[in-house]
Amino acid sequence: MAFSAFDRTLARPLMERVDADGRIQIQAYAHASLTAKTPYGTYIAYDGWRTGTLGSVTIVASDSVQFNAGRWKVCIPMVAASTADLVWVQTGGVASGTIGTATTLALGEFVEVSNSAVTLGAATSAIPEFNTFAICYTASSSTSVELLLLNRFVIGRA
Repeated sequence: MAFSAFDRTLARPLMERVDADGRIQIQAYAHASLTAKTPYGTYIAYDGWRTGTLGSVTIVASDSVQFNAGRWKVCIPMVAASTADLVWVQTGGVASGTIGTATTLALGEFVEVSNSAVTLGAATSAIPEFNTFAICYTASSSTSVELLLLNRFVIGRA
């Protein structure tokens, strides 16, 4: 569980929930209004997990305990949420998502965070890079994608 430095009590648990179908989810506070099935970042704050945009996941001023802001996961909320809502977001397993621009993805290709956006990984690379967060689960050439989320900490590439 997370420890709150403000009142010295235990805050939200940091544990993941693993569903029967293999999906891995965590509870996170929404940094702003979240759109369902759209990738966001999530990081550990003083009171548990928080979401953030893919381009600027940072420790906010209200966090008195400084965690490593460079360690974050890509998450996909399955439902829409409002600012400060506590929402379940998916970080692992097969997920349906929506990316900003139509991209042709082949089965098994790496999906990465680059320049604050979701992009296709290097086709010549057989090894996932530090910014790889998923593998294409179903070939697609639209903005709707089926991904196998890797539930790993990543660092977005600028």
